[in-house]
Amino acid sequence: MVKTNTLPALLLGGFLCAGLVYVGQTASSALLQMKAMERTVTVKGLAEKEVKANVAIWPINFTEVDNNLPKLYETVQKKPTVW
Repeated sequence: MVKTNTLPALLLGGFLCAGLVYVGQTASSALLQMKAMERTVTVKGLAEKEVKANVAIWPINFTEVDNNLPKLYETVQKKPTVW
């Protein structure tokens, strides 16, 4: 008497196939959720935004040091302006 194992083999193959499909769908949805989480931005404090400017301001830096404030004002007033 020869025993055939076709029915158990088909059941095992079907369960393995169904399990692989389930794992694939679960992994796919998990990866999509992880990718969606990367698209969010949290901003705390001030945010910067680039815009076209029609006015340019060039800061002019100079250094003048003195311990006497009125004398410092006088020294700054006497200096010639260079444009």
